[in-house]
Amino acid sequence: MVEHFKKKFENKTDQELHYILDHSDKYNNDAVLAAHSILEWRKSMDIELVSKPSRAAHIDEERLDVSHFNPKFFFSNFGYSDFFTAFSSALLWTALQEGFSFYRSEYYFEGLESLINFLIFVLTLVINHIIYRLEHKYSNNYAGRIFHSLLILLFFIVTKSLFYSLVDLKFIFYLDSTNYTNFFAFVIIILFAELLISILKRFLKLIKWEIL
Repeated sequence: MVEHFKKKFENKTDQELHYILDHSDKYNNDAVLAAHSILEWRKSMDIELVSKPSRAAHIDEERLDVSHFNPKFFFSNFGYSDFFTAFSSALLWTALQEGFSFYRSEYYFEGLESLINFLIFVLTLVINHIIYRLEHKYSNNYAGRIFHSLLILLFFIVTKSLFYSLVDLKFIFYLDSTNYTNFFAFVIIILFAELLISILKRFLKLIKWEIL
């Protein structure tokens, strides 16, 4: 894919290539690598392509921008570290939920159990997406975040099943045959939670604090 973008960008001006580097969170990772490679080659050869005053540096932004609903961006860069991050997030989710379960009978949590469990879940996803950005040096898109969150959910089910099995000294599946509707409820919650995270991401971008 990098070679594909190199061919595509070879006639771009330096200004346009620098625009891609400066807004790398909006572009495919291979496109960013290709832009950087071309600029480095031009620098070594003392070549400079100056943009025409009438041309905007972001002329192809809509065409090159990574679609928020394209899962290919996520899967093309998926690695073992993403499995580990998802598993770690599932452990964090389990620990936070079990910790809250210990105190949920307190009077000041009365009527707030569902809200707090939802906020714990959202917090887990936010932390997961921050780690993803730190590992990959770019943000995941909406479709990618949903798939990563579904992976966290699967690991969470396994983790909870093992936890209850160890406590009761017998195998217990967290979602039993009468409770599979909870899984689909979680999927809907993930879609809603990721929508809220997208709004949060936009707000953080406005204040120049792009951590998601």
